[in-house]
Amino acid sequence: MFTMDELEIIQFLKDFSNKGIKYRNEIRKEFQKKIERDYKGEKIIIDKRILDALLFEKMYSQNDNVIAKIPVWSGQFLQKVDLSNIDFSDVSFCMLDDYRNNYYDFKTRDGYSIQNIFDVISSFQNLSFPKVDYSMTNAHIDLTKSFEAKNLNKIVLMNCDFQGLDFSNQDFSSIKEFYIWISDVSYTNITIPETALLKGAVSNLSGLDLSRRKIDGVSYLDNGQKYDKENNFKYTLKEALKESELNLSHCILNNTKISIDFDNKKYQQLIDRSCSNQNSNDEIYYSKNLDNALNNHWNGCYLNGNLNNINEYVSIEKNIK
Repeated sequence: MFTMDELEIIQFLKDFSNKGIKYRNEIRKEFQKKIERDYKGEKIIIDKRILDALLFEKMYSQNDNVIAKIPVWSGQFLQKVDLSNIDFSDVSFCMLDDYRNNYYDFKTRDGYSIQNIFDVISSFQNLSFPKVDYSMTNAHIDLTKSFEAKNLNKIVLMNCDFQGLDFSNQDFSSIKEFYIWISDVSYTNITIPETALLKGAVSNLSGLDLSRRKIDGVSYLDNGQKYDKENNFKYTLKEALKESELNLSHCILNNTKISIDFDNKKYQQLIDRSCSNQNSNDEIYYSKNLDNALNNHWNGCYLNGNLNNINEYVSIEKNIK
C-alpha cells in the first residue's frame, strides 16, 4: 500500500478524486490501520502526491480564485509518517469548526461543501468537533502561509494540537489577530506581536512569551452567565463571553510571564451576577476554577505584580478570597 509504481499512483489518485468523499475516507481508514499495525520504528515514506491527497480536502471558491486546504486526516498515527516534505500552505486550521461562519462559499471539485466535509470527518473521527492533530510529528508548518493568514491577516486555530512543533523564526508582523480555541501550542515558540489582538479559550499557551501582555483574572474565569433572581433562570451575556476570550478564558498560561490583575470586589460581583442563591454548586464551580487557575494554569505568571509560583499558591488564594 505504501509502495506503488507510477501507473498505480496515477490510478489511485484518479479513483481517489472521482469516487466521492465517503470513498476517500474509507481509503484514509485503511491507510491509518496499516500505519498503526505495520509501524516498525522508522518513519513511513508515502508518495508525496498520495500523502497530500490523504491529508487534505481542497476547497474552491466559485470563481476558482481562492483555494483552502482542509486538514481532514490527522492524529497521533501521523507521528509514524514522514511529513517533512508536505506543503501546508493555504491550510485552514479552523474552517472545520467554524464552517457556520465560513468566509467563503467553498466546495470540493466534486461538489462537496464544508458542511459535508464536517459531517463525514466527525463520523470518521467519532468526535462532535473534528480535531487537527500534528503533535510530535516532523511536519514543517508555516502559520504565516495558512489560509486565514494569507487572506484575512489572522492566525485562527480551532481544536488543533501542535505539541512538539516549532514555529520560531516565522514573521507574524503582518498578522492583526490571533485566535486560539481549544488548542495546544505550548512551547512552540510562536512570537505574537504586541500590535496583534490575542483572543483565546481553553487552550494551552504555556511557554509562549506573553510578558508584555496583561489580562483580567476575573474575566478569565467568567463563563458569561447571568442569573435572573426574580424569574429564577440563567441566560448568556454575549459581551461577557467576548470579554472573557480577550482575557484568554480558562487557558493554561504557565511560564508565559503574563500579568494577571485580580480584583476581589470584581470577583464578588461576578459571583453575585452569575450564581443562583438557591444552588450552592454555582459558587463552588467558580471556586474550583479559581483554585485550578492558581494551582495549575497561572504558574510562572505575574499575579497582581507578584510572580506566582507553587510555593505561594496557598497564601495567594487566601488573600484573594
